[in-house]
Amino acid sequence: MLPIHKEASFVLSLLNSNLFHKYAKLTFVDKQAGWYEIQPEGLMAFPIPAATAQQQAELERLTHCLTQLKAEGAPPDKLAVLEEQLNDRVADLFRLTPEERRLIAAG
Repeated sequence: MLPIHKEASFVLSLLNSNLFHKYAKLTFVDKQAGWYEIQPEGLMAFPIPAATAQQQAELERLTHCLTQLKAEGAPPDKLAVLEEQLNDRVADLFRLTPEERRLIAAG
């Protein structure tokens, strides 16, 4: 349920990062099979970092490629490369330290 506006794809990119998954794990109620019960207050509290048009476009491109490749049944190793790129760019936007990146990647 994303509003339809020009930043929706950018926000979708952030929500598909391992940073958001870590945030969700800490913020939302765990459900069966790794799902979370998303409460609106917690979702609205997730910070959206400032990004240049170029940074937004790159994240949107990566998200689009991932979505398309997943729909086509691409091999996991090919997806992993793009997911790592997406996660690195999101971490850059949030200015995460190397230690913070390791903690998030560890789950």
